[in-house]
Amino acid sequence: MSQYFWIAIPAELFFQYCGETMEKHRAHAYIETINRGSGKRNYVKYNKENQSAFLESFSSADYYGFFCLPIPFQIRRQSQAPVSSTIRL
Repeated sequence: MSQYFWIAIPAELFFQYCGETMEKHRAHAYIETINRGSGKRNYVKYNKENQSAFLESFSSADYYGFFCLPIPFQIRRQSQAPVSSTIRL
């Protein structure tokens, strides 16, 4: 049996408290944005050096989603179809 629930917390606090845990477990946080005009996807990876840029991405009009992975991924873009990006694990 699984249960789903929401916890509302500002992103700044989430990364303040979870940053060390993410580093310890080598987890990586990403924000996906999609340009509304071209459909081009962009990924912003969280790290301490770009923390403010990462957090600002949550407020972007192109913000699409946020996810965490225990391993980094590589993005392969196809020049013919900019909308179809492939995520490789």
